[in-house]
Amino acid sequence: SLGPNPMTGSNVNQTLTINGSGFQSGLTVALNCTGAAATVGTANLLGSTRLQVPVNVGITARTCNLQVVNSSGQASNTVQLQVRAAPPSPPAITSITPNPMIGSTAYQTVTINGSGFQSGSGLRVLVGYSGYTAAATQVTWVSSSQITASINVGSSTRSWLLEVINPNGQVSNVVGFQVNAPATGATATR
Repeated sequence: SLGPNPMTGSNVNQTLTINGSGFQSGLTVALNCTGAAATVGTANLLGSTRLQVPVNVGITARTCNLQVVNSSGQASNTVQLQVRAAPPSPPAITSITPNPMIGSTAYQTVTINGSGFQSGSGLRVLVGYSGYTAAATQVTWVSSSQITASINVGSSTRSWLLEVINPNGQVSNVVGFQVNAPATGATATR
């Protein structure tokens, strides 16, 4: 048996435990995956019935065939390892423009730059400050690295916070931006 099986895809090494019999010192593990190469590190023999090995199976769903080969050349039966596709990366905000923003009681458009933004009807942008949170309106997915949204920040000087929620429920980091009151003598439009 193999554990975990299925394994969630990743671009970093994960430990795979192999249970069986007849394992000998100096063995190697062969891993052949459909669609792309997989890498296998040096096996750690935990006895004649168990070993662990670091594997990198990539991020896409696939089937891998695994075989243990003793130093004497004796090969085990082939066992299948199922790899599930890696979950998408959560959204990450790197900047918001404009920042600072001039306060106004009218809706203003902000551009949110980052990565991992997903298109879909469930894409949301939340804005707020201590004691207040609101959803932005007219949220538009431009690309996986940019979103625009309309927000009403009012006309008071205040520090605001903003976060993005993808349609799959993944939440971004929270980024702050500054709202400055309109200059004296200026009139905020409605």
